[in-house]
Amino acid sequence: MNADQGNIQQWVAVRGELFGPAIIEVENLTKDVQVLADGGEYDLLLIDTPPVIDEASIVEAAVAVSDAVVIPVRPSILDVGAMPAMAEICAEHRKPFSFLLCDVTTSWTALNARSVAALTELGPVMAARISHRMQYVNALTIGRTGPELAKEFEHEVSALWSEVCRLADIKTAPDGAVSPGSKKGRRHG
Repeated sequence: MNADQGNIQQWVAVRGELFGPAIIEVENLTKDVQVLADGGEYDLLLIDTPPVIDEASIVEAAVAVSDAVVIPVRPSILDVGAMPAMAEICAEHRKPFSFLLCDVTTSWTALNARSVAALTELGPVMAARISHRMQYVNALTIGRTGPELAKEFEHEVSALWSEVCRLADIKTAPDGAVSPGSKKGRRHG
């Protein structure tokens, strides 16, 4: 599910046909998510939103209908500085959440450590990190994923998926796929 500025649609347009996940545009987030959940066709709904500083009402609606929230954050003063609002929205709606440090330059150890320390004061921070690598950017422009271009990225994506599953209490098959019926009707932001 995408409430973002069209990034996923652009990626799908370049990629072509998807096998597996469906990209669904919604008009009324609360109503449409409930209809999808009640329909039982999907075991997992992921909601992609713009940043809270851009669209607080959309973000709040997504949090309200979610079972758990993953909050991507770049290690920068501007991104980290916007996170108290996200933590507050999750707390108000009593939703489990965790921050995901992404676009991380691993050699910037002091900045990364300061960012993690600041985020930890607001809530849990995932151990998984998504690194800043040109292959991720290149993958997006040609409709692929990072691991499709560079197999060494599989460990980052697998680590992230494992933490998302724990946060949202999602049961998975040995290959990492969502077990059918494991979270019928559950939504994840």
